[in-house]
Amino acid sequence: MPLDINFREKLKAPFKQIDGFGSELRMDRADSPLTIAEDEKLWHRVTAELEDFFNSIPDLPTYPTFSENLSNIVPGVVNLINRVLLSYDSNADSDTDSKSKPIKTLLFLDRSARPASFLFRVVWDELKKQGKIATDVEKPRIRFINAGLGESYKHNSTRSLTLLREVFSKREMNDGSVLAVDEFVSSGGSVRRASRTMYDLYGITVPAVANFVNLPKWYDQPKYVKGVEDQLFSEEFVEAINRLPENRYETLKQKAKEMDRSPESLADFRKSLPRSIKKETSEHVLKFFRTRGGLLSSPAISNKDHYRLFLKHRLYLKKMGVLLTKLVEKI
Repeated sequence: MPLDINFREKLKAPFKQIDGFGSELRMDRADSPLTIAEDEKLWHRVTAELEDFFNSIPDLPTYPTFSENLSNIVPGVVNLINRVLLSYDSNADSDTDSKSKPIKTLLFLDRSARPASFLFRVVWDELKKQGKIATDVEKPRIRFINAGLGESYKHNSTRSLTLLREVFSKREMNDGSVLAVDEFVSSGGSVRRASRTMYDLYGITVPAVANFVNLPKWYDQPKYVKGVEDQLFSEEFVEAINRLPENRYETLKQKAKEMDRSPESLADFRKSLPRSIKKETSEHVLKFFRTRGGLLSSPAISNKDHYRLFLKHRLYLKKMGVLLTKLVEKI
């Protein structure tokens, strides 16, 4: 049975699919494999239990309201899982599915979509245990790309793109089996940039979706994603890397691969830096290779307070994921 109309309006979350021209499709499909429970009392119980758990964790910044947060999060997570499940259905509508190929890779945008990716994994695993996801349906691989606006130098750098290709194998990047996901879409510029990067690298068309209709509450608390950090480089530095002769570049790349982080090896690495990038620190140059020119994020655990908060937020999201599966029903 459908939800009561007033309650449904609070929960209904149109699923935004972003195409290359910036238009949006509303995905509220009657044939979705999973649906959301209509029992308001159950929602109240789940909300109360989640709030109690949240309050038991010290130092987490307060969410405005838990019911508001869940009414945004639950449909978003369920819609994304349904999107994957429908891709396995040969009878599904080809206009909204990924060329009728099962989605095998979800490409989340760093950093703000990391909590969404974690929540997706938790909910998927719980639903699988409960038998609400068929045993023959594989959980997609989770990958990340840092494709923010205003950072075109990353995408215009042939060497950055080549480094990224070494991380994402051609085998897993099959046309129709990859879906790009951002936690929220305003203009759609970031997800289109991520999709364009995949096209430039692999010649594949990657559709992109917004996970949630409204900004998740963790977006208002940047410390919740402090477990990773963006790595920004100046255009001047990236251009200097791109201008290096091939043999000098390959030697530098190999040294970066072999590096450990002892002071002695950093000093040795610095001696090998070409003059054109000598003014940069060894750590900065190493991060270029380790983050694939900034197209990947890097771990950030140096600020212990931020990292502890990040881990506490993960604990809270795990509890949220387990609880919200009580609100998910198999059709």
